[in-house]
Amino acid sequence: VDLLSSWLAEESEYPRDAVLQLIPALFSIRDACLPSGVDCLPRLLPALFNLTTDDELRQRCIAAGGHVAVVNHLRSRLGDLTQQFLGTDAAKSSDAASELTDALGVALHFAHLEAPSPERAALFAPLLPPLAEAAARIASAGRTDGETLYVSAFAVALGLVLLRLLGDTALSATNSDHLQRLLSAAVTWLKAVGDRPPPNVEGLHQLVLAGAFDRN
Repeated sequence: VDLLSSWLAEESEYPRDAVLQLIPALFSIRDACLPSGVDCLPRLLPALFNLTTDDELRQRCIAAGGHVAVVNHLRSRLGDLTQQFLGTDAAKSSDAASELTDALGVALHFAHLEAPSPERAALFAPLLPPLAEAAARIASAGRTDGETLYVSAFAVALGLVLLRLLGDTALSATNSDHLQRLLSAAVTWLKAVGDRPPPNVEGLHQLVLAGAFDRN
């Protein structure tokens, strides 16, 4: 799994037919490991981050249940990963940053690059409150290093995309405090990156700008 994930995460040119066949197998392996208490999804996330930018490969991931797996993983792990990322253990913080950006990035691809639907809104709605909380915690930490801004960009961008996806139902899926904290985190992030965001967050910068002004 590790070797396949590393290869798929780094390669942009691979035998497409083989990868289309491989995606369901990866999730089948993950499902087979779960009863033993082992979840290999975190090890698949770097590959999924790369694969889900492609329309056809993303659809194959969705057909294999990948979107549900990633959203559920975030719902269960987001709080702990955020705490580890903001902690003082440098190794754990770095590992948490990688898992956060990969998981949030994959979820963002599923939410933003696919056409809205009631089913997708229902899947993502329970993620909005913990996501808003995580975005607010990262923003309030007062850290402006590149890694923190990168993680924060994904949390804020995904939160704002979900607000747009959920529309009026967002008001019932989370309370006004969560909404306010998410928008405040977006403003904090925009101020931190300024008018010239680093190249690795330029696309996210546009998403955050559009989402923040749309909600305001």
